[in-house]
Amino acid sequence: MKALGLPDRGRAVFSILMLYLGKASGIIVNLIFIPFYSHTLGPEGFGSVAVILSLQALLMTLDLGMSTLIGRDVAAAELTPAKLLHQLFCAEFGLVLFYCGLTFATSITVLTGIAPTGDWRVVLASVVLFMLLVLQNLHYTAIVARRAYTIASALQLAGNLTRAGATAIVLTFLSPTLFAFVVTQALGAALQLLVTRHLCIQDFHKDPNWIPPTRVAQLWLDTRKLFHRARPLALLSASGAAVTQLDKPIISIFSPAASVAPN
Repeated sequence: MKALGLPDRGRAVFSILMLYLGKASGIIVNLIFIPFYSHTLGPEGFGSVAVILSLQALLMTLDLGMSTLIGRDVAAAELTPAKLLHQLFCAEFGLVLFYCGLTFATSITVLTGIAPTGDWRVVLASVVLFMLLVLQNLHYTAIVARRAYTIASALQLAGNLTRAGATAIVLTFLSPTLFAFVVTQALGAALQLLVTRHLCIQDFHKDPNWIPPTRVAQLWLDTRKLFHRARPLALLSASGAAVTQLDKPIISIFSPAASVAPN
């Protein structure tokens, strides 16, 4: 930013605009590509996409309070960079365990017919997609907390555009199916996660106060402590997310997926 020759106030305004752009990029990209998804997949397929996008928004908020807690601790910088990075790894570990359990529970409900679905592969691929997006959002939050607004927003915008563009290409030229939609989204989310995670960790290592940890951390114990701290945040985020995002998934349980698509 200094290279642009902007005064302090100009840099602050630019940072705020970039921050909002990164936060809103997912909504903007979805609004641009949703008509294409609707036309390509038809009412039934697009109804399922609407449910998946609602669950995605729900679970991005319902991350057990990790993004809020990690963002707060990183921004406060009361711990050493090495301890903050370890805390980030604990959040990762806990969320991966949570989604492994969710994948197992989902598999049982699908295979036993408790939650009937047209394609069990779509359900499992969707759970993987949600996990990747939640982990990516965790690292994005850490980058924002270190005040790297431009980098974070550029990553978010580029990742959302890449996922949406790749999905449109696959649906147009390879396979206009719901399974192709979910798999392409998951692959794009995995790439976005790898890039965001690499830059996040690299930023901690560049910290002038960085001191490599000298002992093997007790990952499981520290993860339990971290999630215990986040319990009030998890309950708060769960209640808010349920109010705003559960309507389409609930409707889809009792009605065909096409009923949540626009007529």
